[in-house]
Amino acid sequence: MESLESFTNAGSDEYAKCSRLYFDMARDLLHLMLSLQPHIAEATSNVNFLSSIPLPERFIAESRINRSGLYYRQLRRIFFNCILKLSERYEQQLKYAGFQRSQRQMVGRLFNINRILYANRAFSEEVSASIIEEQYTDFLNAMQDFFKDRDASICRMAEQERSFIAANKLVESFFVLDLTGKLFKEIDEYVNVLD
Repeated sequence: MESLESFTNAGSDEYAKCSRLYFDMARDLLHLMLSLQPHIAEATSNVNFLSSIPLPERFIAESRINRSGLYYRQLRRIFFNCILKLSERYEQQLKYAGFQRSQRQMVGRLFNINRILYANRAFSEEVSASIIEEQYTDFLNAMQDFFKDRDASICRMAEQERSFIAANKLVESFFVLDLTGKLFKEIDEYVNVLD
């Protein structure tokens, strides 16, 4: 059985295939969480009925609600782990992207992944919000430094990103960030619904 973590050169097809698996897992987890989202709203709005249930059954119902919230939060944790790993792998792959087109494609992916991490850093349980913020700043600096004399459009992307952050408009500028932020907030509310 082959390991998901292929110990191969970052420029190899196997490495790219493994990165694609992380991407697919993150995408599928996000789709799963979004498909469960309507059930969160329904469950949190109907929690008042618990007081009318006799005690033994109420404990069972409460434990199931608690467990489902924790399972849902675990999906979010796995999602974050996937995109953290994906960011790391894409940075390695960028070093081997020889053509401008493949560099731009990889940089675009890195911006998307790191943007999700940065905008939702408050929900990360594996890496602190300050570390994610620092990594994102380092990423923007590295993009500007590396592509300064190579690709002006990538430098402009990094500068635009900084302006969105400075104006606190990153989330409203990108639909996915708004979507994930609301979803992750609802997950936290669901986990704490019985408190």
